[in-house]
Amino acid sequence: MFIIQTIKHFVMCDCKLCEELKLGENIIHKFNHCFVMFNRYPYLPGHIMVVPYEAKPLLYDYHDDTRKDIIDVIALSQKKLMDVLDIESCNTGINSGNNSGASIPNHLHIHIVPRIHNDMNFMHTTIDDKTKALKYGETYIKVMEKIKKMFD
Repeated sequence: MFIIQTIKHFVMCDCKLCEELKLGENIIHKFNHCFVMFNRYPYLPGHIMVVPYEAKPLLYDYHDDTRKDIIDVIALSQKKLMDVLDIESCNTGINSGNNSGASIPNHLHIHIVPRIHNDMNFMHTTIDDKTKALKYGETYIKVMEKIKKMFD
């Protein structure tokens, strides 16, 4: 579909996301203008991110082709994640710019977090309430192994 053979010259920065791309260990799949990776600090098991190769803070900063590729990869990643984990929904959030709450404000990135009924929400995490873990019937490692193979 969008598979990239070699990464073209892109404007990279010294952020954690560019470092992850250089290291390659958390990368799930590479596309033409962006890549999908595991979140190093997941909110829930299966939390992945879509990250453009080019480091820019805002979605409208990207060329139309890149923006379309990012959106297409988000949609594909949501579908594959829901199929692989046998879930019905996920949260998707774009961290864009200085005040987006992101620890990496100069490199747009999109979080995709799998969700199941009554797992938890942000209020549980902010008020230090007990949370329910996602129950996939598998260990976290097995969930991650399934996700690694989802673009095969």
